[in-house]
Amino acid sequence: MLEIFLIFFQAFMVAPLLPRLSALFAAPVDRMSLLIPAYTLPYGCVCLAIGPVADRHGRARVLGWLVAVGVALPALTATAASLPSLLAWRVIAGVTLGGVTPIGLALIASLFPYAERGRPVGWVFGAIAGGMALGATLGPWLEPAIGWRGTFVLVSAANLAVAVPMWRTLRALPPPADAPPALGARAVIRSYVALIGSQRGRIVFGYIFLNGAFHSGVFSWLGVYFHERYQLEPRQLGYALLGYGIPGFLLGPVVGRLADRFGRRWLIRGGLTLAGACALTLAAPLPVVGATVAITALSLGMDLSHPLFSGMVSALDPVRTAQAMAVSTFAIFIGFGAGSVVFGAIYGAIGMTGALVLFAIVQLSIAAASLVLFDRTWR
Repeated sequence: MLEIFLIFFQAFMVAPLLPRLSALFAAPVDRMSLLIPAYTLPYGCVCLAIGPVADRHGRARVLGWLVAVGVALPALTATAASLPSLLAWRVIAGVTLGGVTPIGLALIASLFPYAERGRPVGWVFGAIAGGMALGATLGPWLEPAIGWRGTFVLVSAANLAVAVPMWRTLRALPPPADAPPALGARAVIRSYVALIGSQRGRIVFGYIFLNGAFHSGVFSWLGVYFHERYQLEPRQLGYALLGYGIPGFLLGPVVGRLADRFGRRWLIRGGLTLAGACALTLAAPLPVVGATVAITALSLGMDLSHPLFSGMVSALDPVRTAQAMAVSTFAIFIGFGAGSVVFGAIYGAIGMTGALVLFAIVQLSIAAASLVLFDRTWR
């Protein structure tokens, strides 16, 4: 969980630094915003290859390889001297670290039955939410003191501190009882087609993509939002974004237990609706405190939806859970990248308020559709 925390820390510490990096690299903020999809799109795409590799070579072993390579990447990113080189290192980091989350979730699925999976999955997504929250907060706090390069080096050191005990733990894990036989390339493709082609697969993966696009689109541009509306300096921006991720960090296991007890579909509907309402609230003229509260509630909307979608995904194919989780991670990270790009395009065309309103309308629409699509057969 600490490794997943650090992955999302380094992913989301960049978003609030976009105005500062834009000035340092003398690049327009819309070009600098490509740093978000440069990480998230490769991260999502590589998951489709990592799932079968983990099934073939062992989940714990492959996870150990990825963690080992991932230790050096933040420090290497700090060597970038131009925007193209910075983008290149972000792409390499996304490719390398893309398998950590789905393999970790697949390991959980092999250790816990579906009815008891909510709590450990909640801990994982609590780590994700905590990484997002502290990355968005500490990035603007650390940059004035040690620079953006120093911030990446610090993340690399933290990765090394986590990796050493993690390697020992992974070596001690027994082979999973549900480990499937290795598949050839054609069989892997057929397995993916079966996962995505089923009615349940289309619904849940579609929702994961749209939900990820919504949250990333809004979050990636919050640094610009606060800089534009309230003229916040980097440290002030860190305080404003502190609430994002705190609900998941504190309540992730609680949400997981509620899902196991009462079912996931009801909580998901509430999370989708809450997130859309928060985007509408951010579009309105608010004092900075009100915007900060809305961001905290926006984070809760994510915590009530995506972790529970992942629980549903883990039940789609009990044998090839790593592949199912790979598709899930692919869907959300492609959504993360697409959402950031689309929000930026809308922002450039009609401004921040219009972009927030349009994203809110789409989110509230899929929340309404969930009343029909997630019927009583979903739990």
